[in-house]
Amino acid sequence: MARLLAKRSNSVLFLGNFRPEQRHCRWLNNEGRVSVEATVGGKKTTISSGKFACLADGAVVVKSGNTSLMVTAVSSTSPSSTYTILPLTVNYRERASAVHGITKNFYKKESELHPSSKEILASRLIDRSIRPLFSPGYAYDTQIISSLLEDDGLSHTGVMSINGASAALTLSDIPWNGPVAAVHVGIINGTFVSNMLSKEVLDSPLNLIISCNKEKIVMLEGYGNEISEEVICNAVQFGIKEVQSLLEVIGSLKDHSKKPLRDVELIKPSDAVKYKVHQ
Repeated sequence: MARLLAKRSNSVLFLGNFRPEQRHCRWLNNEGRVSVEATVGGKKTTISSGKFACLADGAVVVKSGNTSLMVTAVSSTSPSSTYTILPLTVNYRERASAVHGITKNFYKKESELHPSSKEILASRLIDRSIRPLFSPGYAYDTQIISSLLEDDGLSHTGVMSINGASAALTLSDIPWNGPVAAVHVGIINGTFVSNMLSKEVLDSPLNLIISCNKEKIVMLEGYGNEISEEVICNAVQFGIKEVQSLLEVIGSLKDHSKKPLRDVELIKPSDAVKYKVHQ
């Protein structure tokens, strides 16, 4: 028994000291781990990195209440040979285990199931929030995956995924003109509120999601029940103010990342293409 314990101890010691510069062993110690938090609308959002998906270019876990999800960002190091538009793929997936459930479909593997309408809409929210911030001519295949880990049914997972994607890209060496942050704005008892609970959405005449950086609005999506233009403008201004603290903590993640931005070659349209476009 003593011999077995000695072998086990040696193995653990070996792994813990095995080329610490290699990212696949980084989870064995606290090197590279970082955690930041911000409070928006009275709800604390925590963004942590360095524990999971260490082989991704950027990966974070976003937690709000008892809802958490992991977002990873990966981009190719060589340009796409079939480049026409920005080759960005965004996937948001909800696992049955996140709500303490088991898949009841014929296909037991969740990867074989088609995404639900909620997953498709959440993926589009993320895409429209980050796509405009890539430089024109960026021809490198890029993938953002948001996986729901646990869900208490109270937080907007689409908004959390936008913030997670922004944080993952900020931590990575992928060239990107971020960060961006998102907030969910509504009206309760005549007062603007941010990051509403799911049950409060039913009582709000306005349901608005705002994505912005420090300079401008990037994406707006929502609906309202006979909302005036003035109220919409005030809601947007309220959301921009609310999201500033989150923008600051996401931007601070770059200080913890030791990876310089990779050198990329931006593809410029030829004169023939420009001529056809202007015709």
